Amino acid sequence: MKISPALHHHLQQPLTTTAYLWHISLSNGALLAYTSHDRAITYQSILFRPGAGLMTPSTLGYPDEQELPFTCEAIIDDDYLSIDIINNGLLDHAKVELWLVNYDDLSQGHRVLRVGEIVKIHLQGQRFYAEVAGLGDRLQARLGQFYSSTCRAELGDKKCGVMLAQYPSQIRCDKRFSTCVSYFNNAINFRGEPFIPGQSGLLSVEKGA
Repeated sequence: MKISPALHHHLQQPLTTTAYLWHISLSNGALLAYTSHDRAITYQSILFRPGAGLMTPSTLGYPDEQELPFTCEAIIDDDYLSIDIINNGLLDHAKVELWLVNYDDLSQGHRVLRVGEIVKIHLQGQRFYAEVAGLGDRLQARLGQFYSSTCRAELGDKKCGVMLAQYPSQIRCDKRFSTCVSYFNNAINFRGEPFIPGQSGLLSVEKGA
């Protein structure tokens, strides 16, 4: 992404004075702002606080501009990132931006390293792990149900309804309608459309038509 000539020149030097800035917009409109620097940085009228334990891309072993998704890590701390924020779902689909600045001369602007949203959260002790995916990934996501000749339920789940205790422990299902009927006698709960023609059937043209 475009950066100012001054910042570009600084980044070419053998010794730099750079810091990462994490800019996280929560679903309720609040903002979390952290820096990898050992002192707070006020940039664009936002106070970026140190000490949240957010791992930088280089610490995590990622190149600065690696393609999304990537995982960010932080320490759960009431002064920075409280467990209530996580439990209340405020980080769900939060927008995450990672910037790079010259903390000795903030007038040089910033370099945008990543922009994405949190799509998955995992807690382990006092550590917080969030998978950040690109904003464009939503356009690739499937919403709602889809048609399929095979069953969309999992054997034994609520949609399937089969009582697994009646079958051997190693029982498996190939999700075909014929198996559901002949082996499990469960046609009423089959979650698929076995009689809808496939792509070849839809495209075929009867001879003489």
